[in-house]
Amino acid sequence: MPFEAGLAIAFHLNGSGHDCAFFESKQYRLQSSLSDLNGFDPIIHDGNARGVLSALTDLFESSLGPVDASDLMPFYGKVAEDAVRIKARNGNTLFRATSFRQLVIQSQYRALEAGFIPQD
Repeated sequence: MPFEAGLAIAFHLNGSGHDCAFFESKQYRLQSSLSDLNGFDPIIHDGNARGVLSALTDLFESSLGPVDASDLMPFYGKVAEDAVRIKARNGNTLFRATSFRQLVIQSQYRALEAGFIPQD
């Protein structure tokens, strides 16, 4: 996604206050595939869910206080199960607008259920 990375960097560098981060599963691979990003340290996630969740919790602060990947793994498991069901119902893909929208709604429900979103 070099185009999208370029847009993110342009917003970052133009003083808009937009920040960007790059995720990679393997150390040093980003420099070989997108050498223009030298100077940006990618966040290495080791190609697994726990690594991605750890990286995201490093980037984003929670209004609920400290949250780490161990707190999010049960939530991830439920959302992954929901994704399998949604894919089965909608032609084995999450890339259709309907499937993606259903997954977003179901994920929001799961986040409320888990207490990750404060209830009013």
